[in-house]
Amino acid sequence: MNPPVLKTTVQDYVDQMKKIYAPDLNSVAGVDQILILIGGLISVMSFVAMLVWIFILLKFINQVSMATRSIKDYAFYKRMGVGLLIIFLVLTGGVTMIFSQLYDQMFHQGWLWN
Repeated sequence: MNPPVLKTTVQDYVDQMKKIYAPDLNSVAGVDQILILIGGLISVMSFVAMLVWIFILLKFINQVSMATRSIKDYAFYKRMGVGLLIIFLVLTGGVTMIFSQLYDQMFHQGWLWN
């Protein structure tokens, strides 16, 4: 005896899934507003961090010119270089790109599921 054959097509299945798992557009719009606010806050914070970085650099140059600090302070250069790299990654969206590629790689490796 043969099992019953279901007479559904892929489009019927997709239509049924759209009815069951329809996204609530109001909640999506709310998330969009939150993400815009967070993005604006991150932009302002990274701008302030850049101003602080410039202030610290000018302060160091002033201290070197008054001979209170050595120009051969390699730890200072390393800290300022790492700080500048982090600030530029945040300002240019590099951090977001890195996390996006990491997520995609983890998804393709099977560490995440959809």
